[in-house]
Amino acid sequence: MIDIEHKEVKQILDKHNIRFIDDIEVGSGVYESLYEYYLNAGEMPYGVAKCRTGDPCEWICDQVENLKILNEEIV
Repeated sequence: MIDIEHKEVKQILDKHNIRFIDDIEVGSGVYESLYEYYLNAGEMPYGVAKCRTGDPCEWICDQVENLKILNEEIV
């Protein structure tokens, strides 16, 4: 699963020209795309998606960091 997630999230980040985790901001196109991806994949907990038990942006950023996609591009 992580290989598929890695590939699809990398495609989203590349599409939006994201190179740093700080570029993922609520309301931005990349945030909306990642939110939709994780929600539709069933990975984002319902409480987080609805801002009841956590911050969706923070959760998404944690997921992206765990994939180490952006770290690959830092020289």
